[in-house]
Amino acid sequence: MRHVAEGNGPAPEAEELPPAVAPRLRRDGEPIPVLWAEEPEVGRPWTLQVDVRGDGIPTIRRTTFVGQVVLDPAL
Repeated sequence: MRHVAEGNGPAPEAEELPPAVAPRLRRDGEPIPVLWAEEPEVGRPWTLQVDVRGDGIPTIRRTTFVGQVVLDPAL
């Protein structure tokens, strides 16, 4: 589930880049099946494939720089 937020400022590696834009994406705030995701790493963008359309055809989404990784205690 994607929640657009302000974050805690840019990662050090992104300080020279323009500010990230967080546009509204289809189905923001809704649970979406993740088909594949790379291991998230602090200070780097994160890439994953999700089934936004609900038909099994993947949509690739890439985040801005990861600032923190928090494990879900339910997992």
